[in-house]
Amino acid sequence: MCYHRILWLLAFFYFRLVAFCFFLLNWPRRKRSVSVASDPRLLKSAVRLRAEFLARKLRCSELVSAFIGRILEVDPEINAVAVENFAEAMRVAEEHDRLLNSLDDEGLKKLFAERPLFGIPFTSKDSIAVEGLPITVGIPSRLKKKCTRDATVIQRMKEAGAIHLAVTNVPELLLFMETANNAYGRTRSPFDLRRSPGGSSGGEGALLAAGGAVCGLGSDIGGSVRRPAIFNGLFGWRPSNGIVPPDGHLPETFNDAGDRSQLFVMGPICRFLEDLVPALSPEKSRTLLRLDEQVDLSSLDFFYLENFGGATVIEPPDAAMRASLQKALRALEERIGKKATRIAFADLEAAFGICLASLAAPEGPSFAEHLADGEGSVDLWPEIAKGLLGLSEHTLPALLQALLEKTFPMSPQRRAELLSRRERLRGELLALLGERGVLLLPGFAHSARFHGHSYLTLPNVAYTAIWNALRVPTLACPTGRSPEGLPTAVQLVAAPFADRLLLATARILTDHFGATE
Repeated sequence: MCYHRILWLLAFFYFRLVAFCFFLLNWPRRKRSVSVASDPRLLKSAVRLRAEFLARKLRCSELVSAFIGRILEVDPEINAVAVENFAEAMRVAEEHDRLLNSLDDEGLKKLFAERPLFGIPFTSKDSIAVEGLPITVGIPSRLKKKCTRDATVIQRMKEAGAIHLAVTNVPELLLFMETANNAYGRTRSPFDLRRSPGGSSGGEGALLAAGGAVCGLGSDIGGSVRRPAIFNGLFGWRPSNGIVPPDGHLPETFNDAGDRSQLFVMGPICRFLEDLVPALSPEKSRTLLRLDEQVDLSSLDFFYLENFGGATVIEPPDAAMRASLQKALRALEERIGKKATRIAFADLEAAFGICLASLAAPEGPSFAEHLADGEGSVDLWPEIAKGLLGLSEHTLPALLQALLEKTFPMSPQRRAELLSRRERLRGELLALLGERGVLLLPGFAHSARFHGHSYLTLPNVAYTAIWNALRVPTLACPTGRSPEGLPTAVQLVAAPFADRLLLATARILTDHFGATE
């Protein structure tokens, strides 16, 4: 007990020391944020824009042109766009306009019934294949490699009538909470340019929050959809496994190597809750998830987690995130008349280790091989020396990650122990949630932090990654702003294929907190 107390105190002072040092480093730099878009078309949901198309009050080319203008305005500051697709977007928008002009009112209604995202601009992260565009996952050597086909998720968005605007920036090989690489540089938060928008779908999060698109597509193996949503005041949905086809995503072994295939899911990031279901797209998703069923809110059971129990390597939630959770719980109580039950799981103290064990893929390529893009393996020590001099094409954190994996591999015995704890924890969670349970917890330990901070607090990834390891649907829901003016959020968790409960709960919270800007 005494030993654990000492570890807790050391961790307490460590997290505060790291935060204080980054505050001092950034204190001389003035806080700057991106201005709110003045064009009202840029501030509307896909559902509202669809209504304007149906009323013939809006043209596709006008809308696409407005979003391109907004991207050109904000991207020099936030650096969220990796590859622009503007010429193709305008070509498709003009084709859409010609089709709209040729239809009578009945034909128009039929078109939007069959293609519900017709004319809606969207973006996707730099790991999802878009025909004719390079997808780098942050590796400079891939800059000239263009995709020969669309990923199924992109194809489905286009079939629904959506118009692809741009590919957005990611961390190198996606495995970081900082969106920075040597192919496209660093992405900055639109709320405070000194801060990170999160990762790995950080470019998506920053661009959507800045009003550069209506909705976006990300991928989530440890929270890569939800963290950027949490840090940018957006909705991010990790749907149940098996709903979204994983093809066309890089690196491919994230989708098919051992446990990773169970952790990995692609999902939507949106500014408005009502756009999440259309962005998930196909009718099959609606059927499997029973999204059209009415949810009886009074029948739901709510639970909440305040922290990760005895875990010393995971930072406890700060005051703003704790307050955010409490406000969400009060909103549910006021609306439904039910109090949420506080719970704790003993095995959550090992959450970070469980995440690492789940991400490990002994049968797959090493991180150093991934960095070499399948052409051998990066020679780490010489490359690290070059990285220290700023001469490597790889980021130093990625090289150090590869070195740690090579030098300190997890033993088979330790991995087996952690995976056993994972399955025990999953069983307890599913028994608790059943078919009508929703779990709430803080979105993260804190709001968006200064660039570089997350490299020194890596175990905090467990806030989002543990739910990937447990293979359950999770939704990030914005809850307002911290005293510093940064977005806060909660996460909602349900049993597999009970995603509709997450959406219904988020609707209550959205009604309470109001639309985020």
